[in-house]
Amino acid sequence: MLPAMRSRWRTAFARRWAGALPGLPAWLAVLTGLALPCAAIAATQSTSGASPPVAPGAGLTTDAGSWASSAMCAPPASGSTCGGGGPASQGDVAGGGVDVGAGNPINLTNGNKHQTEIDLAALPGVLGLEIVRHYDSASSKVRGRNGLFGRGWRSSYETTLHPAADAIRIVQADGARLRFDCAPSGTQRCRSDDPAQGFVDRRTTPDGEVFTWHWSHGDAAGRQLHFDRAGRLTRIAAPSGEFVSLLYDPQGSLRKVVDPQGRALEFHYPERRHARAEGWHAGVERIVSPTGTFRYRYGSAALPGEDAVVLKARRSALIEVSGPDEGDAAPRRRYHYDDPQHPTLLTGISVEARSGDGRRTSRRLATYGYDAAGRGILSAPGDAAAEVVTSAGSTNRLVRLDFRTRPRRGFPGTTVLTTADGTSTTYTVGLVADTYRLLEARGPGCPRCSPGNMRYRYDGAGRLTEATALGTVSGQPIHSLRIARDGLGRVQRIDKLIHERGKPGVPRLVKRYEYAGEEAWPAVVAIPSIVDGREHRLSLRYNAQGQIVEMRESGYAPLDEHGKPLAGGSPIERTTTLRYARINGRSLLVEIDGPLPNGSTASPADSDIMRLHHDEGGNRVESITHPMNLQERFEHDAAGRVVAHTPTDGVTVRHALDALGQPVRWQRGEARVDVDRDGFGRPSRITLPDGEILHLGHDGPDGLAAMVSNLGRGWWLRDAAAHPMLRRSRPFVDAVAATRGRHAEAPTETGDWAGLRRWIDDFGRMQALRTDATGLEHFRYDAAGRLVERRFADGWTWRWMRDAAGRIVAHSVSAHGSADALTTSLRYAGPHLVRIEHATQIETRTHDAMGRIRSRTIERPASSPGITAVRYREAYVYDAADRVTRHELPEGGELHYEWGRGAQLRGIAWLDALRRRTPLLAPLPSPSLTMVPGAAHVAKPARTTGGYRFGNGTEVRFSLGGDERLSELLHVLPQQPSAPEWPVWIAHAYANGSTPPVGTPGDSVDPASELIAGWRYDYDAAGRMAQRTDARLSVPTAFAFDRYARVIAAQPGIDSDRAEYYAYDATGTIVGRRREAITEDFRED
Repeated sequence: MLPAMRSRWRTAFARRWAGALPGLPAWLAVLTGLALPCAAIAATQSTSGASPPVAPGAGLTTDAGSWASSAMCAPPASGSTCGGGGPASQGDVAGGGVDVGAGNPINLTNGNKHQTEIDLAALPGVLGLEIVRHYDSASSKVRGRNGLFGRGWRSSYETTLHPAADAIRIVQADGARLRFDCAPSGTQRCRSDDPAQGFVDRRTTPDGEVFTWHWSHGDAAGRQLHFDRAGRLTRIAAPSGEFVSLLYDPQGSLRKVVDPQGRALEFHYPERRHARAEGWHAGVERIVSPTGTFRYRYGSAALPGEDAVVLKARRSALIEVSGPDEGDAAPRRRYHYDDPQHPTLLTGISVEARSGDGRRTSRRLATYGYDAAGRGILSAPGDAAAEVVTSAGSTNRLVRLDFRTRPRRGFPGTTVLTTADGTSTTYTVGLVADTYRLLEARGPGCPRCSPGNMRYRYDGAGRLTEATALGTVSGQPIHSLRIARDGLGRVQRIDKLIHERGKPGVPRLVKRYEYAGEEAWPAVVAIPSIVDGREHRLSLRYNAQGQIVEMRESGYAPLDEHGKPLAGGSPIERTTTLRYARINGRSLLVEIDGPLPNGSTASPADSDIMRLHHDEGGNRVESITHPMNLQERFEHDAAGRVVAHTPTDGVTVRHALDALGQPVRWQRGEARVDVDRDGFGRPSRITLPDGEILHLGHDGPDGLAAMVSNLGRGWWLRDAAAHPMLRRSRPFVDAVAATRGRHAEAPTETGDWAGLRRWIDDFGRMQALRTDATGLEHFRYDAAGRLVERRFADGWTWRWMRDAAGRIVAHSVSAHGSADALTTSLRYAGPHLVRIEHATQIETRTHDAMGRIRSRTIERPASSPGITAVRYREAYVYDAADRVTRHELPEGGELHYEWGRGAQLRGIAWLDALRRRTPLLAPLPSPSLTMVPGAAHVAKPARTTGGYRFGNGTEVRFSLGGDERLSELLHVLPQQPSAPEWPVWIAHAYANGSTPPVGTPGDSVDPASELIAGWRYDYDAAGRMAQRTDARLSVPTAFAFDRYARVIAAQPGIDSDRAEYYAYDATGTIVGRRREAITEDFRED
């Protein structure tokens, strides 16, 4: 038999495109700075299934804002409309708030157009270098001030402080403005009305007054930003010891940014005197980074009649960014300022790049428009003038805003949003704590807007205290989430209220938090337990740097250890500890000790302990020692990016990156994936090791891309630039999955259909399962959540023993009440399973350099008198795509496999012990085609035919219609041709008495061939199989479908009495069938 194999190169390639670093738990990747935080944090917030072995707290997160949807975030009066954050900008520090963005995006409350542009994404490591620009139209007026990148554009490091005697104002890099009031003389600490914004200390030095802004809330709590006497940011320090330094020249211009890893950004400007003489803007001209040089150009084209003030402002408008590639081939990002009323406001973005034929082409990405007051009122992808609405419900992202009334104290304002298909949503805006706040949204909203049909309440500091979902038609409240905070602005609890007839019900706890003293990080996070009246708790301890050193999770199971229901539940608990070390002045994670009991050495050799090894400078993780001493290694380029990864199987995976850090090549052994990109950086061609080539086209309807394989299949894709292997979703299936995946509360006893019951504990583990067919089963787990015992209803028990790495080392089966057990043992050499021992059989394996099974040796001892022992061996050879090409058989001889593109098996041949070759499976020759000159461009074949011939002569023949769907599938036994009587002179012309061939098999089908079985298929306009005909009996079967493409009826021939009918529930599961007057209800099984 063939070994059970998975395509290792496909698995690793998928991981690469997912953006995560292989080998590390997602939550650990966040702690070590080795993966994108967004994807990793999302993984740690999952509430389904068992918790990871060393990451307790399924459903429990320390983020006090994680209860809400992605639409919930802090709404500044200007700056980012949702979330935001950066090295020098606070994001959602208050743990609540509302998304106030519309489109790409425009602030619904004040019309500010905000744009974030990433020239260089943050390099790996804590506070890694980045080149990120923020634009705000509110700061881009003609008489506005210039930022580092011109009018309205600021660097992500460009947070400035403006001191006064009684207050300090801070303008964040993202444009948000904060105020800290200073107490009367005698104190040097200034505080905000919102404690979540931290505080500012002012201190007098010989060089003047300096300032330190302390961040006290959120993921970056403990960070400190230092400012000089001129209010310039000079240092960003993380609580773990890493810091970023900012250096300025005597004129106050930023010249250099150095990150904790020693990497630097160098800022270059034109010579100021020459720039003034020529009338140029003296902003940043180029930035030299570890990945290359980025260049910046300024000066938008003037319109007739503009005065000197406008012309001067236009000269400081950022119009082009290029890099990091050098020369004319580099793509250029262009910014447009085409509004004659507001000549310095951003009206569009386009990209210019070199196409495949060498010409430079331009592609419009976005268009923006403004009203007479300079408020953003249009956000559209591409060129707004070319937007066409094809149907209601289009996913076109064009939105228009109408600021009907402006909010005043005591009088709310109104903003109306209209989408491309004419749907409108009305937003009510109020003044709360002297800032704009979104009070209500009535209408459906839009895909990239603040959610519709919502109502919000705030406290005196402008912080969100309640969010209520409203009925789509009635506008009545349906349910609310209510937030309570303590005096330090920390979230204490979140409650949910269900409304009945417009009145709120009794609050039900969703999550609550406890804190130690004035610490920003929660010491306890608790949610309601599976068991009524109990809590599921995650208790956390921290070191002085705010890093977690212990995670203790406790909760309850509804059953006791014997599987009996227990009033009040059975307590369960597990603990994980983390250890840090000082390396180059930094507190770095070096060890994770999981919840399992340690072995005698208390090391990775025999314990669930993971150790991380850093370089001497503490800049990067070079290797990880996993439990059972399995090793994982990483190699980095000069910019600190992972370019080679050796997982625990010992096979190195190498990545080639372009200047922007995008993957262009992936290689594991001889298996290689190449990614070609167009001038805009989007994947255009992916070449896979098995010969499959994927071609991608972009800018399709509704922003879709198309992917077509050289195997003749294709898909629509979404977000193809980031996920080229992600297929278009199926609306009904996805909607059902979303419905089934939403559980506001997780009951201890759950059932998906009649007769099924499951008992789940607080750690998400299934303790018991009952079905009408199998009876009651019980399950037991170790502290890491791994299954170790399963007890069946008939008394039989399965048990598993595992090593520290979680691998099964023994499996035993025993009957009820019996002390004897049948045990299977498994042994490993490094990462590979090398021996399986059973009472009746022993299997020994060897592996090749790629970790694939090279050989299997089977030994079966003599089990009884007269039964001799058996020992045999088989071996395998693979190609670069992990496909078996040769199978050495136990009895001698070999099977040879021939592969086409992808997973297409083209042929199998048997070589016996005497090396004689016998075809077992071979492709039928393609039919001969006669081409008429000039006809090639007139028509194409309407059908494609092919097939295989088995060793016994049986043939499988198939035909594909012009739409590439299967139209015919036949199994035939060809009539054997009789031997011809050749003239003697022809026979003598062939040596050894051979005769010339009769003809080429496959050129024609002998009418005398015997049809064994066959089917013909017809399809409707929607591509569904409308009829299937038995080619042997000439009996058609017709099918009928519902609107979800599910078969609801099947009728053979014209006899309606033989028709079958099918019924489904809301999830799409078949629940019943009726045929020949007999009804079967599957719910009763």
